[in-house]
Amino acid sequence: MRKPILGEKLFLVSSDECIFCEVTKIGRKYFIIWAEYKERQFEIETWRENTECYRDNILYESRQIYLDEQEKKKYIYAFEEKFRYLSKKELTLKQLQDAAKILGITLKGE
Repeated sequence: MRKPILGEKLFLVSSDECIFCEVTKIGRKYFIIWAEYKERQFEIETWRENTECYRDNILYESRQIYLDEQEKKKYIYAFEEKFRYLSKKELTLKQLQDAAKILGITLKGE
């Protein structure tokens, strides 16, 4: 992850809410954000919260990046479900070859 910038607005996602926060301090190993009327400490290299409790808070550079990640997860889940229960007759060989090309899939021995 990149190093945050002092005063930068980030998007904090926890198990029960999503809020904007601000980077208030940057040290050598950690940076501090101000969110929910308190400071929280995160590792600069990983952007993981430095806490002894369960780490359920995740920082994103913007709300849009968070929304994009959520949409990506939904697509991956939909693809997994589609291919898990795929009938041999549902897709043609050409459709499967096109999908494989888009996804960068090659068969062994090719």
